[in-house]
Amino acid sequence: METTTRFPSSVIYLLLCFYAMLTYDVKADEPLLLQVDMQLMPADLPVTGAEYAKNLLTDISVLAGYSRIAFTSASSDPGVVSNITSVVVRTPQNENDYYWVTPLIALPCDEGVQICSMSRSKNGSSLRLIYAAMPKNTDQQDSAEALSLVATNYKISEAFQKNKQAFDSHSVKGETIFKFGIVGIGVDLNADMSDLWVISDLVPLFSELTERGELKGIAADFVKDVLDDVGMSSTILFAPWLRIAKEAESKPNVLVFSIVMTPERDSIFHWISPISRNLHGIFGIGGERYDNIHAIPKDKYIGVLTNDYRYEVAKNAKLRVNSYNSWQEVVSALLDGEVDFIFASQGAIDFGCSGTEQQCKAIKLVAPYRATSAYLALSKQDTSLLVVERLKLASAKIKQDTAFKLKLEEWSRSVYSQHQVVHHIEDGVVHLWEK
Repeated sequence: METTTRFPSSVIYLLLCFYAMLTYDVKADEPLLLQVDMQLMPADLPVTGAEYAKNLLTDISVLAGYSRIAFTSASSDPGVVSNITSVVVRTPQNENDYYWVTPLIALPCDEGVQICSMSRSKNGSSLRLIYAAMPKNTDQQDSAEALSLVATNYKISEAFQKNKQAFDSHSVKGETIFKFGIVGIGVDLNADMSDLWVISDLVPLFSELTERGELKGIAADFVKDVLDDVGMSSTILFAPWLRIAKEAESKPNVLVFSIVMTPERDSIFHWISPISRNLHGIFGIGGERYDNIHAIPKDKYIGVLTNDYRYEVAKNAKLRVNSYNSWQEVVSALLDGEVDFIFASQGAIDFGCSGTEQQCKAIKLVAPYRATSAYLALSKQDTSLLVVERLKLASAKIKQDTAFKLKLEEWSRSVYSQHQVVHHIEDGVVHLWEK
């Protein structure tokens, strides 16, 4: 009775709403937690190795924006905002079960050990490589990609070198080595790159042929600098995507660029370093708008680039597809009414509109798809994981190099002035949309 006389029901209702809003805000702003499952670590891992893994992951989590990190030996608590990371030996059997973030420790793989990694040292002895990895049965691909890039950049930093020195001072001399950001305990770490084979897909402005048959563009320059850094003088070949895919599926040490990262390609490639990012979607000129690609009427015709990954995406969405050999042809097909929409990106449209910029102003996004990254990638087939890490560290180093940054700035000015391609650059990666 006292409540009803002092607080009318309308006031109580408002108070309850206010409380609910506060509760919701607290949950939304709850610190982001990185949970690390340690239960899959090898039983013979020395205490110093486990401590190194924890210290490294703690440093990486802070740089990646996580507020807290928790090391557990049990399943995660579903009641917290978290990302799940496991510390696990990478093997052929579990290769497709995880997003592999970064290697931590290398151990011997003796006769008494049944589970070995794919990697082999130069002298032929097998290794067990212990990784931080995120399970693929969770929606963590973007988180894993971001954490992997942070880890690679950290491993070439001065802060990491100081932590490495601290670890060395506590280690038993002669038993451990430090290489490629990995602690090797009782093993050699050698990355044999003598048979590296480098192939480029031809991508306008990024890797294209000169009149003399040489590759030019910022992606080609980046890869040449990476090869120089690891002491390689491999000739960069060029081939259409179908040929690249065939070679990568059957041969080791095939280094390719620029390849769009997709879940379907994850079993074929190691993703070394991003070169560009693009916002992809369905574009048109009629003013229609759909929530996603699956909402587009099935009787509409979609223009795509021949052999582009978007061809398969559109076919899987049960759309009618016309393919063309260049972005200029794709854009012209839309402007001429041959197709209802095109599956492209703003960067591709900008390039395809060369000479028809006025007409292209009417082209607008009809349905969003996703942001994608085009990578420098390495074939997985029998390729050493140590080669993967050596190339990742070299790529991160080049992106921080002053000479490459100047090349990137010069390329950026030229692309905008000559082709009016809207873009911005972050951390050495070309983002093909306005910042």
